[in-house]
Amino acid sequence: MAIEENERITGEEEAEQRAARTRSPAYPGIGLETAIKRTRELYVQDRMNPVPLSIVVKRWGYKPKSSAGVITAAALKSFGLVRDSGTGQDRKLQVTEHAHNIFLDTRHTSQERDQLIKDAALRPKIHSVLWKKWGHDLPSDETLDHALKADWGFNPNSVSEFIKEYKDTIRFSKLTKHDSLSEFHVDKDAIKVDDYVQWESSGGIQFEAKKITGFSDDGKFAFVEGSSTGLPIQELSKVQVPNPAAERDKLAQPIKHLIPKVGMNSDTFTLDEGQVILQWPAKMSPESYEDFKSWLDLVSRKAKRAADKYSDDLVG
Repeated sequence: MAIEENERITGEEEAEQRAARTRSPAYPGIGLETAIKRTRELYVQDRMNPVPLSIVVKRWGYKPKSSAGVITAAALKSFGLVRDSGTGQDRKLQVTEHAHNIFLDTRHTSQERDQLIKDAALRPKIHSVLWKKWGHDLPSDETLDHALKADWGFNPNSVSEFIKEYKDTIRFSKLTKHDSLSEFHVDKDAIKVDDYVQWESSGGIQFEAKKITGFSDDGKFAFVEGSSTGLPIQELSKVQVPNPAAERDKLAQPIKHLIPKVGMNSDTFTLDEGQVILQWPAKMSPESYEDFKSWLDLVSRKAKRAADKYSDDLVG
C-alpha cells in the first residue's frame, strides 16, 4: 500500500505539469482500467451517494488541492463512471447507474458486463472519433502521432501520453474489429427535458446550469435554452437547479396567449421548438392578399435557411 501511495504522490508533479498545458481535444488523464478501480473505491464506501470531491481525492491518496485528483475525477466522468454536481468546494462525485451495473455483475463471465465496459471505453469523444476512423486496426504510432497533431490539434507534449492511454483502454475493454461504434448506446445518465446540465468540452466548462429543451432524433445531441445548436450528450452532465424557488415561480406563471385585436384573425401552430403565432386582417383586398402571400414566402425562405443551418450544425 505504501508503494502505491508513493507512486500516486510522485505522479502529482507530472499531472500538475500536464494540467498547466493546453490540451485539445480533452482526453482521459488515466486509462479505463484505473478509472474503474478508482470508481470502485468510491462505490464500496458510499455506493451511489454523492461524496464531496475533497473527500474522494483524499481517499485516492492525493493531496487536497492536487490537480492529479481533479484529473482523475475528470477521467472517471469522461468514461461515464461518475457524474458531478456543484462547483468549487461544494463539488461532489456520484457513481452512475452505468458503473453500478458493472459492479453488480459479479459473474465470472458476463457478456453484459463486457458490453458495459466497452461502452465506457468509447464514451470519451476523442475515443469514439478514433475508433470510428480506425477501429481495432490502428496505424503505427508515428502515423497516429502525426494525425493527432495535424487533424485534432493535440499538443505535441501530450500525444504519446494519450496514445498509451487509448491503447491501454482499448486493450482492457477487449474491443475487437467486430465491434462497431453503432452498437454502443449513449448513456444520458437519466438526462431528460427540463433537467439542468453543465457542458464540458475541450478540457473546460463551456457553461453551467442550462435547461434541456429537447433531443435530436438519434439521441446523440441535446438542446438547451437560448441555443438552437445541438450539444453532444457525452459532454453534458446533470447539475442541480440553480434557483429552485425561482424555477417554481416561473413554472407557476400562466402561459400568455396572443389575443387578436378587433378586426384581426390569428392562428397558432405548435412546433417541438416552440409556437408560431400569426395575425392578419379579417378583411383583406385581393391585392393585399398577394402582398401578404409574398411576405409569407419570404418568411418561409428565412425559416428554411435557419433550418438548413441547424441541420449543418448537427452534421458538423
